[in-house]
Amino acid sequence: MPQKNGNLGRSRGAPQNKSKDNRRTSAETIGQYSVPQATQQWILNTFSKCFHIGDPIQFKETLQEVKHHLYNRDFASAFGKPEYLAAYAARWSPSRALGYLCVLNELHRDGQLPLSTVQRRNTTDKDTEMPELFQTLNIGGGAGAELMTFAALDRDRIKMKDETFPTDGIEMQPPVWCPRILDLAPWDHILEALAAQISSVQSGASDDPGGSFNYTFHQRNVLEFGKKELSPFLEGVSLITILFTLNELFTASLSQTTKFLLDLTMLTAPGTRLLVIDSPGSYSTVSLQGKGSAVEDKGGKEYKMAWLMDHILLKVAPSSLSDSGRGDQKQCWVKSVDEESRWFRLPPDLKYPIQLENMRMQIHLYKRCS
Repeated sequence: MPQKNGNLGRSRGAPQNKSKDNRRTSAETIGQYSVPQATQQWILNTFSKCFHIGDPIQFKETLQEVKHHLYNRDFASAFGKPEYLAAYAARWSPSRALGYLCVLNELHRDGQLPLSTVQRRNTTDKDTEMPELFQTLNIGGGAGAELMTFAALDRDRIKMKDETFPTDGIEMQPPVWCPRILDLAPWDHILEALAAQISSVQSGASDDPGGSFNYTFHQRNVLEFGKKELSPFLEGVSLITILFTLNELFTASLSQTTKFLLDLTMLTAPGTRLLVIDSPGSYSTVSLQGKGSAVEDKGGKEYKMAWLMDHILLKVAPSSLSDSGRGDQKQCWVKSVDEESRWFRLPPDLKYPIQLENMRMQIHLYKRCS
């Protein structure tokens, strides 16, 4: 069971548009109680049924091996064995799924990430509209946290009615979620196990519309993508997520990650949101030693991941698109959320076979300009 936590209040209001004003202090907690506890427990139950801990001693030993590789930033080894993938999914994905769900809910309520679409104008069949598809591209989302986040939204059809989005009497509801998951490691069996459990719950629910939640998984290295390979994954996408992954990409290759982000910018439709969540503090630093990129190498100086991301998206991207014949690009992205450190604290009454930990994260949200 998770540890009991105190001071579980909701976070304050919406961040402002100017980056220096849209930061919260690290003491603030993401509003975990804005999501029904039954939904949060359903997420944990799904992970528990899919990944049996088995021998606790063996599980602990496997987990220590994974932690060792992660500490050394040897991500290829950390995700190189099936037992490592299962241990990682059982240990870290549950709390991350809860945290992501609460982050999305908070961003929606703050008016930064609209997750509602017009479903019905009135109760007559003539004016009833089919649910819209909400396509997402989840880069590095193979461990199952993103899948469970969107499955939870789809399962409960959470009504996110908010004064931020005037409805004028029109009902606003979440759409049908369709995540496209890209990851380098072979997470297909992990995702299949979770999807099977989700489907079994859906088929047994009398009030569930059935068959509405759909995902696709592609085991690919995004750093090897050119524009031609990347373009199909961005068709119809409204939200791109890079969650606890961007630091890994920068570590693998700063130059390739820079190119990937610039290609992403060129191919992304106006209005698309880009959500980046990662570890805060010293862990999310990148050394430029001998690495060619859009950032000048200054003797191996280390830079914060967030600074590099802002530099590439907000400064380098406009000139890059201008040079490619897209005209004078003064701005490609608007950054609406810039959180250096936030806590997600687990509600004390949730149950899980092993102890989960609270999660600290940095949160960044961008919107693609016209």
